[in-house]
Amino acid sequence: PSHIGDMKRVSVLTGEAAMQKMRGIHPGDIGIIDGYLANYRWEGEEMTLWVGMASTEPDAKQLLERMVSAIARGGTPFSAPARVTVDGRQVFSTSGGGGTNYFFQDSHSVVWLTLINSSMPANRLNDVLKTVKFD
Repeated sequence: PSHIGDMKRVSVLTGEAAMQKMRGIHPGDIGIIDGYLANYRWEGEEMTLWVGMASTEPDAKQLLERMVSAIARGGTPFSAPARVTVDGRQVFSTSGGGGTNYFFQDSHSVVWLTLINSSMPANRLNDVLKTVKFD
């Protein structure tokens, strides 16, 4: 979307360009067949929305489980993920990479949200969940 809450989209990558960017920060085959990456800003606050789409819902679930496991093992710039429930949805929260991060699965999609300079990251997560339709 062009806006999420009061944040305006300032850039977007789709398809192969987005997948290349995601592959560039993950070792090995991450198992996505499509994706997009969107950046949003508002008054010094930044939000990056990464969405990787897997072939099937079980593939997306497996990708999410691999992410949780890899981050929990350490050796990444992120803290151990904490599981939280937001409107009945299981979401993982971690800090690192300069901000607050949330990640979760929705159908065939695995979503990673990074918030930088946000005084209200949980509200931003709620804005994403209410605004974005993941397929």
